Amino acid sequence: MYPRMPLVSIIVTFHNYAEYLEQVLGSLVKQTLTDIEIICVDDSSTDNTPLLLKRFSLQDSRIKLLESKSQKVTISRNIGLAHACGEFVGFVDGDDCVDLNYYERLYNAAASSWPGGADGARSGYTSFSAYKETDDRFCGLIDQRVREGCLLNSWDNTNVIWNAIYRRETLIARDCYYFPEEPRSAEDLFWTLRAMHRLRVIVPVSNIRYRHRIGKSVSLSAINLPNGLNMMEANRLALNYINSSLWQSIEEYYQQFERVLWRYSLWEGRIRNMIDEDSQILADLHHTMRMAYDSCRHPSLLERLSQTAWWPVFMKAMHHSPDGDSIGTRRISDEDGQTRRLFRGASTLERRPDAL
Repeated sequence: MYPRMPLVSIIVTFHNYAEYLEQVLGSLVKQTLTDIEIICVDDSSTDNTPLLLKRFSLQDSRIKLLESKSQKVTISRNIGLAHACGEFVGFVDGDDCVDLNYYERLYNAAASSWPGGADGARSGYTSFSAYKETDDRFCGLIDQRVREGCLLNSWDNTNVIWNAIYRRETLIARDCYYFPEEPRSAEDLFWTLRAMHRLRVIVPVSNIRYRHRIGKSVSLSAINLPNGLNMMEANRLALNYINSSLWQSIEEYYQQFERVLWRYSLWEGRIRNMIDEDSQILADLHHTMRMAYDSCRHPSLLERLSQTAWWPVFMKAMHHSPDGDSIGTRRISDEDGQTRRLFRGASTLERRPDAL
């Protein structure tokens, strides 16, 4: 007989996380859902991570140890995915942790809340450090969907992968199982976009938390210039996917497109603070932002974008680009066939306190 597949395969990636390892694995081996496998992928650690992983694996047969030499979390996760055999898969960063009933609640919701089982389940998450603990605002959206008795929309996520479980066979069948190897960081963005688009039945689960560590001493995804540029590349890939895919409605397209432009406005400010104003990097980014704006498949949506809190920031950035002067002259058609100019004088808009 073939061994019975575990209910959930939990893929945990490590890179010099020895100081956090006992906390993360302690929260996993004590899960109230016991029928799990814990796949630990160590990526080139030079501290005591390999030794501690070996010690834990000798104490719990559900722990599988794998290695990566890439220093890319995408490759480490793909190694873990290649060895996973659970009904569902979940992801944990090696310096985070979860509530002890976390995977039991997610699994029960995914298994019983939809006829034949859902494609996955997603929770809120808490960011924590040695000094504070804060629920992400996504927790409020999860609570709202639960109260409404609704599934999550494809845009109801924060572009992180770890606060959820996903049905493994569905990921494979819909060609969204493995991570693209590039960009080096911001890897969650494209994978989550594609998965939430193709896995249509995602159940919200309230009153449990994934716990994401911030302010850590070692990170492959810190806010710095290389990772900022990787984020912009991931954003470009996301936009290409959005504009080349079919969506259930114009509203769904708008929500996905709006998020891409918002992300450009957020990271343009961060990157600007890291480099000189006359840097070619910044000029290229402004041109990319203009191209993103022009790529909108439904020009009638652009006026709606102009009502968002972050729009003045985006407009101000685009007016730094060589072709930015023409941005205020784009025309759209009203329902009655009339046309009018959008965003006239937008170059004079200043950054608002609530823009980001």
